[in-house]
Amino acid sequence: YYSHNNDYLEICRCYKSIYEIPSIKEDPAKWTPILRKICWFLVLAPHDPMQSSLLNATLEDKNLSEIPNFRLLLKQVVTMEVIQWTKLWEFFKDEYENEKNLLGGALGTKAAEDLKLRIIEHNILVVSKYYSRITLKRLADLLCLSLQGGREAYLGHGELKGPDCEDRQTDGDRVLPDSPGQQRGA
Repeated sequence: YYSHNNDYLEICRCYKSIYEIPSIKEDPAKWTPILRKICWFLVLAPHDPMQSSLLNATLEDKNLSEIPNFRLLLKQVVTMEVIQWTKLWEFFKDEYENEKNLLGGALGTKAAEDLKLRIIEHNILVVSKYYSRITLKRLADLLCLSLQGGREAYLGHGELKGPDCEDRQTDGDRVLPDSPGQQRGA
């Protein structure tokens, strides 16, 4: 039911219930694929208090040290720093595609699109923490995205696409930091 509705947080909670079964917890061959799924679905779930709570609880799980790539994935999501989508996807693509061989099967194309959306949303939260005003063009540059056809729309609705990205600056845009009276050119 939850998979059909792409309710990633509830899927995560179902895997978490399985993970807490004593016979699963004592066998690494059983808990490893389940903990991997928990991590994926936590990252796929929209940010809210329940997701944040489960994310932090999972980061404290000692078993997570046995799958360091997933610990790194969760750490990146809780750290208030911009995540470059292209680098993240390059690093985790094989792990993502390997899920089809594990318990529960492949995560699917929709989940890959949603993962990109969650990373963009994370980055918007990070940028909004440091800037009170920013142009859409500069925001797109910071998020390693490009505006298509000059249309300005909500970032998560496909109006922006992520090409190869480096930390680059643009001409003409002004970014205003939170502190009043200070301006810096982008």
